[in-house]
Amino acid sequence: MLGSNLRASFLSTVIIGFWLGLIVSGICAVFGIEGLGVIDYVVISVVSGIVSGLIVMGITLIVVLISYRFGLDLDMIAAPSVTTAGDIVTLPVLVVTTLFFVTLAPLVLHILFGIVLILSAACLIYSVYLNEPVFEINREILPLLLILSVVGTLAGLTYTLDLEQLIEFAVFLIIIPPFTGLCGSIAGILCSRLATGMHMGEIDVKAYPERPVLEQFGGSYIYALFVFPPLLA
Repeated sequence: MLGSNLRASFLSTVIIGFWLGLIVSGICAVFGIEGLGVIDYVVISVVSGIVSGLIVMGITLIVVLISYRFGLDLDMIAAPSVTTAGDIVTLPVLVVTTLFFVTLAPLVLHILFGIVLILSAACLIYSVYLNEPVFEINREILPLLLILSVVGTLAGLTYTLDLEQLIEFAVFLIIIPPFTGLCGSIAGILCSRLATGMHMGEIDVKAYPERPVLEQFGGSYIYALFVFPPLLA
């Protein structure tokens, strides 16, 4: 089971990385944003995704093992720790990968693109046809990730279109990663606790929220009241 989940995570990382490269290239073309070519975007996205994905997967396993070893509530620990680790790891890896690949000769990039294309196709075929447990996992997660990657790219587009103003007030460039990370962490904690409660039968699945659900939402707002003021200060 653990192996299936690790393989599914790796395969989805490669597939989503390829998809992101295409999406970014398309958005740049539509909005007239000067940048790299589609080959550059795809190669950078897939390679940086693989490197950072392997590191974050390792951190995730460590977090799970530590939570189990010391009896910690994984619903409370996983979202903030993994989200923060993702921000710390993926952003530097993406920058370093980009700076490295833009210096390569076009022929080398085309060769790497061919390798990435074969790898992405192999990952997709393996996910769909060759491994049933992996297929069951990716059948649920891949469609969602494909949609969310588009939404996330549109969010990045807003930064790009207002880049001059953000550079003028550079502090906003500094607080964007922790701000978005904290929002994701708090929402992730809420989602995990609600899902666990429903799976354990502690929370009834109804159209209107009951008191335990409202308490979980209230706790999330309390977290926000504690963590966001120091960040903005």
